[in-house]
Amino acid sequence: MISVEEALEKILANANVLEPEEKPILQCLGQVLAENVYSGFDIPPLDNSAMDGYALRAADTLGACEEDTRVLEVTGEVAAGYLFQGRVGPGQAVRIMTGAPVPAGADAVVPYEETSEGRGQAWKGADKGARVAILTEVEPGANVRRAGEDIAAGALVFSAFHYVGPFGDAWELYSFVFRTIAGLFFSALYLTRGFGITAWTHALYDVFLLVR
Repeated sequence: MISVEEALEKILANANVLEPEEKPILQCLGQVLAENVYSGFDIPPLDNSAMDGYALRAADTLGACEEDTRVLEVTGEVAAGYLFQGRVGPGQAVRIMTGAPVPAGADAVVPYEETSEGRGQAWKGADKGARVAILTEVEPGANVRRAGEDIAAGALVFSAFHYVGPFGDAWELYSFVFRTIAGLFFSALYLTRGFGITAWTHALYDVFLLVR
């Protein structure tokens, strides 16, 4: 009888390392990566809002509370998949949806629930659609997801010999590729507004990995 170590040594001595092959990601199950996988760009690609609310300058909310609100001019609205054509200046705010890019000039987002609009109540100086009362103070960066917060450009995502299987951490690889595709298409969407969600699914079949 031989030890487990000896048995393993004999088995490995008769095993050959397979040549790398490039295949669509959905055909790679049961194989391992032949090379490291790095992110080609930031995910998310742009600073974006973590919730519905108002994008503004944090300095304009200093000291704000329900008894002493800060009334700002509403200069526009931006939804996910669009870019705000303009800049947020002092005393201004832009209504923003979750996932939408933070407009230039803004450095924070106040949640919808912390505004006169969200509370559905009247505050002195507030005028729905034209002016909004801010009911809380926020710090710079509040409720903003930074570009590259999930994965930075150039970061190592998965190492060579990572197993591509149907369960466990293999789904992280699938998720990474999906987010990459989503990032690419959202980047294009911001420019052209011409891509649909079905394109993401088809694009997954066009992503190739080098596996063994």
